Amino acid sequence: MSFSEISIYQVKPDKTNEFEAIMKDAVQMMKVIDGCQFLRLIQRTHYIKDMKTIKDGLQPDKLTRIVKCVRYALYW
Repeated sequence: MSFSEISIYQVKPDKTNEFEAIMKDAVQMMKVIDGCQFLRLIQRTHYIKDMKTIKDGLQPDKLTRIVKCVRYALYW
């Protein structure tokens, strides 16, 4: 039996380097776990304005500024 899990993290802009260093170690540790087939840490860099963008197959817009936090997703 297999499952997927997604964890969303919000990090203050001045703490991104520290967070990424911690997550690099955590990812290495999680990959060793028996049964973990795929693991990916992703930083959010784009956003989708509306559903028309998806339907038309257009590229999402790139984030131009960071207001409150940087968002990451951990998929495994």
